[in-house]
Amino acid sequence: MPGASVSPTVPPTGPSGGIPTGPRAASSSSAVASPSLGSKPFNPPTGPAAHNAVQRPTLAQNLMNTMPVVLAAGKVDPSSTPMTTGVAKEFEMHHRKLKEDEERIREELNTKQEKLRKYLRNWEKMERESKAFELKSDLSEKSLNTLAGDGLGGASF
Repeated sequence: MPGASVSPTVPPTGPSGGIPTGPRAASSSSAVASPSLGSKPFNPPTGPAAHNAVQRPTLAQNLMNTMPVVLAAGKVDPSSTPMTTGVAKEFEMHHRKLKEDEERIREELNTKQEKLRKYLRNWEKMERESKAFELKSDLSEKSLNTLAGDGLGGASF
């Protein structure tokens, strides 16, 4: 191919060759920055799809909608009692009775436990005093034995 001369193509370098990439891109691109490459503000979508979008309620709004209605003086609407307690209306009386029984039994349990704690404290106190008296008795017995001469090799007379 004598008529065609092929020369190796070298990609252009520098500002005229396009936007460089790599570690040196920051230094050279700042010198050639064009206004079109700067940061652009966010523009929300416009058009028919954006105007017809249905606003869905948030999780908080959904939870607020499911809450029972509050009447004056901070009382809950009696018609929404099953929603607040989780008990159907026909079982409400039975549920209330069970709650009262539970409260009464808890109070009895608390008084019995307090009484038991009192007895246990008294028992521990008496046990400590018993050990102290036992020690005193042993020491006084040893003292009497040493005064009588027992344990020192017999009578001195």
